[in-house]
Amino acid sequence: MLFLSSFSLVVGCLPVGDFWSGTALLLLMSGLSLVWSQSSCDGPGIHGVPGTHGRYGRDGPKGDKGEPGESLSSSQRLKGDQGAQGPTGRPGPKGDPGLTGPPGYAGRRGEKGQPFNPYTQRVLFSVKREMGSYPNNDEPMVFNRPILSDQAAQGVSLINSSFVCETPGVYFFSFHISVKSKVCLRLLKRSDVHLTLCDNWEGYLVTSGSAVLPLQAGDSVSLQTTRFNQIVTALGSSHTFNGFLIYKT
Repeated sequence: MLFLSSFSLVVGCLPVGDFWSGTALLLLMSGLSLVWSQSSCDGPGIHGVPGTHGRYGRDGPKGDKGEPGESLSSSQRLKGDQGAQGPTGRPGPKGDPGLTGPPGYAGRRGEKGQPFNPYTQRVLFSVKREMGSYPNNDEPMVFNRPILSDQAAQGVSLINSSFVCETPGVYFFSFHISVKSKVCLRLLKRSDVHLTLCDNWEGYLVTSGSAVLPLQAGDSVSLQTTRFNQIVTALGSSHTFNGFLIYKT
């Protein structure tokens, strides 16, 4: 019989199943001390069974207050990218009238004007008809004699018995025609009839008319007869046509 009082067994790299099956009985019988060594193994050992989670620890003491951070100036801050333009909003309500602003500065003094001479702006004419024939209907009535001797010096141009405007402005025109029984006259501006006047009387009469017309340079004014007229053609009878500038424009 073999008695073992103390036995140390060093196990190297043995299969786990063979090791436990071969030594389990000896360990129970003799109380051997088993020393497991893996120092000479080439491969890693197997993982052990994970233990259970420990209990949560208690909160630690409150920490000290930290140092204040550095403040950045507006020039040190980073500027973001510009966003896309949004849609146009609806017009807002009309605001209240603002306060009256202070008076502006006085403008600079203007240049001295030319002295006014009303006689340099005279435009007038006065003509008469002394003819022993009837005027042609629907044509400018011919006035063969000027009443003003210096009419040509008054800025007046009569072309085919029609007044032709050279100075733009507002003009006054009048006429006096001697007739027997009946007459119809028309005052024309260019080719437009501005005034039509008819008169009828058993005997002789003088028909008169007047008009105020605005004229531009080149406008013409004439007096015409129609087929309803019996103008006196006897020698000594006079028919007049007059006009003058009221003011320039």
